[in-house]
Amino acid sequence: MAGQFVMTSNNKDPDLEPHEKESLFRYQLEQPRPQYLTALSFKEAGIVQGEAVSTILSSNDSESKKIYKALVGLEILPDPTVVETAPPGTIQPVDTSKIDKRFTNKLFTTSIGSQRRVVGMLFFWEEECMRWRLLDEELSEVEEMIKQAPAEMKAELEIRREAILMKKRQSPAERSHSVSEDAPPNYQHNTQSSADGSHSVPGDAPPNYDSKN
Repeated sequence: MAGQFVMTSNNKDPDLEPHEKESLFRYQLEQPRPQYLTALSFKEAGIVQGEAVSTILSSNDSESKKIYKALVGLEILPDPTVVETAPPGTIQPVDTSKIDKRFTNKLFTTSIGSQRRVVGMLFFWEEECMRWRLLDEELSEVEEMIKQAPAEMKAELEIRREAILMKKRQSPAERSHSVSEDAPPNYQHNTQSSADGSHSVPGDAPPNYDSKN
């Protein structure tokens, strides 16, 4: 019957999979204001793939737009018309403190499993925006230093500036890979147990200088 809503089961983890985070991040980088989610961000993150909202399956684009509109209505996401005219950095990209009991009612056409994944996506993106904000603050400081620095220091500061810009474009997967490469080596020693239960490490004990022949 037309207009009847069907809730689909979705047993996926509420947190985005690594490849979904990567897809969302790279999509957002292509936007004029990357920190602000768009009406198609939920499609890019894989939230609405195969989502049934009525007896007739809607397109992923359509369902992503419905989720976006609902979140703007709840003020979890900012009004896009306000974002377009506001000075950069003055509008909060995500406000997870606004997630309350109205959330489920507003997203009643979306399955419970997908609603949880929307929440997981919002918290993930809020953290990404906090990271960007800190990098932007650092970038502003460096750019101000470049303006005031003597000529012999500008080259070094420019390198620092480029490093910050590179960090801003580093995706979650790239950052994870970078951290794993920087981790110190794990030096594991084989231990031997003595009769009293204590452990000794071969090679660590001092030599036995016995004067007896």
